[in-house]
Parts: sequence; structure tokens; C-alpha cells
Amino acid sequence: LTSLNLMHNRVGPEGARGLGEGLKDNTSLTSLNLRDNRVGDEGARGLGEGLKHNTSLTSLNLMVNGVGDEGARGLGEGLKDNTSLTSL
Repeated sequence: LTSLNLMHNRVGPEGARGLGEGLKDNTSLTSLNLRDNRVGDEGARGLGEGLKHNTSLTSLNLMVNGVGDEGARGLGEGLKDNTSLTSL
């Protein structure tokens, strides 16, 4: 699997944290669309944790997810170590 489109699926913070865990070990996914899933700050932090270890994801869509300053900081922390993501 290289592309996963979960747009408008009510993934929420808990689901986003789970996806972040999955990203840590995944080496094939290059595109993840989470548009309009109410991820929020908590979910964004979980995704950021996954991005720290992921080496394959190049595109992550988080539009319309209520990510604020705290979530953006969590994503930023993950991006410090990530070298593959080119589109956020």
C-alpha cells in the first residue's frame, strides 16, 4: 500500500495517534490524506511522533482538522528528524 485516503472518516485524535504508531515502522506508504477528520492537537502530536521514525511518507494532508499551536509544535518536533516528507 502506497496511498491511503481517509478523508471525511471521523478518524479523530485516537485514530490519528494509532496511525502515528503505524507510521513508525511503515516503509511503503508515501501518501496519507486525513482531510476533515477532527484530528486536533492530540492527534497531530501522535502523527508527529510517527513522523520522527518514518522514512517513506512524502505527502500528509491535514486540512480542516482543528490543529492549533500545540499540534503544530508536535508535528514540528516530528519533522526535525523526518527527511522524507515534502508536502504537508
